[in-house]
Amino acid sequence: MLKQLRTVIIVNVVLILLFVYADYSIGNIFNAYPESLFYVRWSPLSIQTVLAGSFVNGDWMAVGALGDWINFPFLIFFVSTTVNLLFIIKLVRENESKKPTQRS
Repeated sequence: MLKQLRTVIIVNVVLILLFVYADYSIGNIFNAYPESLFYVRWSPLSIQTVLAGSFVNGDWMAVGALGDWINFPFLIFFVSTTVNLLFIIKLVRENESKKPTQRS
């Protein structure tokens, strides 16, 4: 039981670190150009951005750059939830199989 708990904890720590890293990376994409105008469209699978323009030496310059990123924080959240549900199901089944059967 202790070995299984250790595995659950290690897997959850790794998934949490992946989530934090992915969330920080997405945040850096949008904070990299504070003088720019971004249009952002979020969906569960992707994040699409349009860089409309930016201020260069005090003058507005139109850019029109497109960006498309996979929404990793959202996907990691669902992977971690699924993994935890699988761990719970596995532990419940093992506990049920270890219980002695009652005779009437």
